[in-house]
Amino acid sequence: MSAEPTVRTCPNCGAPLQLDVEGRCRWCQAYVDTLPGAGGATDGLSDSSGSLVPDAIDTLALPVSALHYTNSLYHLGRDPAVQDYLGRTPGLRPAIRSLSSAVAAAGARLRDAGLDPWNDAADDYTPGEKWLLELAVDVIVLLDAVDGVSAATRRDVADFLQFTPDMGSHWWRKQIEKAGAGPAAFQQLRAEIPPRPVKKHHVM
Repeated sequence: MSAEPTVRTCPNCGAPLQLDVEGRCRWCQAYVDTLPGAGGATDGLSDSSGSLVPDAIDTLALPVSALHYTNSLYHLGRDPAVQDYLGRTPGLRPAIRSLSSAVAAAGARLRDAGLDPWNDAADDYTPGEKWLLELAVDVIVLLDAVDGVSAATRRDVADFLQFTPDMGSHWWRKQIEKAGAGPAAFQQLRAEIPPRPVKKHHVM
C-alpha cells in the first residue's frame, strides 16, 4: 500500500510551501531554512548527513540549469571531506542550504512561467537571480577544492561546471552589477565566500 503524498507546508504559517529567491515563504514572508518535522517528505538525507540541499526541495521538478546547481551541492554535501570542513566552519552549512533553496526557487519560477525546462538559458533569470547563481558557483568551487574531496565527487562537479553559463563574459558581469549588493539574506555569505578566478574572454 503506497503512502499518501504529503503536502509540504511553511512551519510559520502552515501555507503550502513556496519560497522566494531569498528563501522566504511567499505567503507570510518568514525566512525558511531547514524543514525537519514540518510535514514534508524527505529525500533520504537527514541534517546530520551533511546535506546541503533541504529535504523540501524536489530537485527533479526543476529546470535543468537549477538542477545542475542543486545536484552539485547535494553531491558535495555527501562527501566526507566536505562534511568535515563544514563541521569546522560553524554557520556555513545552514547558509548554503538557504542558498540552495533560493536557487531552487529561481528555477521553479522559470518552470512555473512555462519555459522549456531543458532549454532554459542564463538570460531567463533576473539580475538578482544571476547574482545568486554566481554565488552558488563560488560556493561549489570552494567546496570542491577542499582537501580530500573524492575523485567521484570532483567528477560530478566537473560535469556541472561545463553546463554553467559563460560567467566570465562581459555580459554576465554587467548582469551581476545590475543586482548591486544582491539579496540581503545572502550578503554575509557573499562576504565570506571568495570569488573564484574568472577567465578572461574575448569580446566579439
